[in-house]
Amino acid sequence: MTAAATAVHAVRSEDPVLRAAAELFYARGIAAVSVQDIRSRAGVSLKSMYATYPSKEELVAAFLQRTHEVWMRELRAAIDAAAPGGGPSHRQERIAAIFS
Repeated sequence: MTAAATAVHAVRSEDPVLRAAAELFYARGIAAVSVQDIRSRAGVSLKSMYATYPSKEELVAAFLQRTHEVWMRELRAAIDAAAPGGGPSHRQERIAAIFS
């Protein structure tokens, strides 16, 4: 993932914890980032963070879910832009758009 794509993903999250997690996970990898690193980057209290994400595993799951949603939304938008309209060849155009 490029730095620009990472920045886009990170900025799109309104949750400061998920935004901080995205920045750190993309920069260092999930295993190398601690909950304390994320909390510090997000500027939230540990109590507040654990109220939303009781464990690192739950935070990683939320991060992965958010990443999936962003990528799927962007993929659908790119396909729609590349193959607007309908008609008999519309399906083939949409499939081809995935790979272009």
